This record gives sequence, C-alpha cells and structure tokens, in this order.
Amino acid sequence: QGDMPFTSNVPITIETENGKTETVLLLTERTQTFSVKTAERPLSLFVDPKFDMLRSLAPGELPTTFRDVFRAKQKSVVAGLGHDVETDQLLQNLFGDIAALDRIEADEIESGFDAVIVLGSPEAINDVRALHFEADLPEVARSGDVRAWVEEDETNRLWFFATADNPVQIPDALSALRYYGNQSFITVVDGKRPSADRWPVKISPLKVELN
Repeated sequence: QGDMPFTSNVPITIETENGKTETVLLLTERTQTFSVKTAERPLSLFVDPKFDMLRSLAPGELPTTFRDVFRAKQKSVVAGLGHDVETDQLLQNLFGDIAALDRIEADEIESGFDAVIVLGSPEAINDVRALHFEADLPEVARSGDVRAWVEEDETNRLWFFATADNPVQIPDALSALRYYGNQSFITVVDGKRPSADRWPVKISPLKVELN
C-alpha cells in the first residue's frame, strides 16, 4: 500500500491436490507476512480470486463475456436454425438491427469480423467450432437443455455459441440473455432459471503456481 496503509480483508484461495482452501487475511500494514496451514501440499495460491477487492485488473484477469460480443462492431451470423421469425427475434433482442448482421456460411468467415454468432444443433456447433478451435469443447457445452457461451480464438476474434438438444428451444430459453452480459456462459434446464458464470482467470499477477 502507499504512505497511508488502510485495513483490507484479502480473500485467498489455495489449491491443493485434493481441493481448495479459502480464507480471508486481514491486511493492516504496508507489508505483512501470513502463514496458512493446509491439509495437503499446496499447488497454487490465488489472491482475490473472485475480484471482491477494489483494484485495477490486469488484462489476463478479464474473462470473455457476452457483453464483449454485444459490443463488437462487425458481427457475422452462422445460423443453423434458418431464418424463422423466432430466430430473427432472438438476434434482434441480443444484437440490435439484424440487417447489420452478415449472414455467412461456416467456411466463409473472414478476418474482418470482430465476432461470429453461431446458432444450431450440437452437431452443427461442433462442426463449425472444429474449423477454428483446436481445444475441446468446454464442459458447459455439454450441460443443460439449452446452453450458450463465448470464446476467443487465437486471432482474438470473439465467438458466441448457442445450442440445444432441441434447437427450436434456443430463442425462448435465451430471451433474457441480455441480463447476463457480464457472464461467459449460461445453461438452462427444464425451463428453470438459467445458471450462469464466468470463465476462470487465465493469467493473473495475483496467482502463483507453487512447485
């Protein structure tokens, strides 16, 4: 801290071989030493893992969210649901003027697009995603009746994926997605209230791997 240290509650998470230990440290001085006991050997230490403290965030601490896609300037759509009224209404609710969205085929995606919106069956989603991502599908892509998530590829292009075992459910199930703009993924089960969260932090100066 600066010349005038102030009291802060600093949450930390210690990951061990058998789980995580969470605790809060009371910081009252500019420099302090703490000791935390764990039942197993610690593997990593993460300070303020849920961003509860008022501080500036490093670039790697900002997970990709739906809002990033909403705000993208140049967006294209790969729609496996056709151009029915419900699908167009969903696109209208989420992204505004659908006339400004470029409708393209999966193999026509060019570097000029800031974000790509992909709607369709799990098989269609897998086929499109496999053309642009080497990593496996995130676990959330296999959860719930309806799911949507955002990812960033190696060129920093944003991808919005929405799929369901019964794709006709997507427009109704995601009609309130705008209210989850600060989340990275969302799932809906049995028409109940959606479950949503953010991707874990990839890079943070406050996360230390312990060898």
